[in-house]
Amino acid sequence: MTTDLAATAHQPAGASALALRPARTLVRWGVRHGLPAVFLRRGARRGDPVGRLLRDPAVRDEPYGLYEQIRALGPVSPGSIGLVTPRTRSPRRSCAPTASASDGTGRRRHG
Repeated sequence: MTTDLAATAHQPAGASALALRPARTLVRWGVRHGLPAVFLRRGARRGDPVGRLLRDPAVRDEPYGLYEQIRALGPVSPGSIGLVTPRTRSPRRSCAPTASASDGTGRRRHG
């Protein structure tokens, strides 16, 4: 028993943190990628359009029919991982004034 204590007494302070790093990485991957993949796969089997789009390679190759199905569901519809919308905002309105209004000094040009 004293040899175990002696062995741990000589370990650097960060050794226990290094030993836990692979476990934390695995948990982080599971939460960020594994769980969403499970929900998307289950949704795809149940016919959820977003699940099919993200998990079915055949649908990803030709997604336009599925886009029409999503549009037919309305402006906002529930999906396997949350609410989805087929609409996007045009970037022209938000980007055009900032791209052309700066004179390089950070101030807006007028006129």
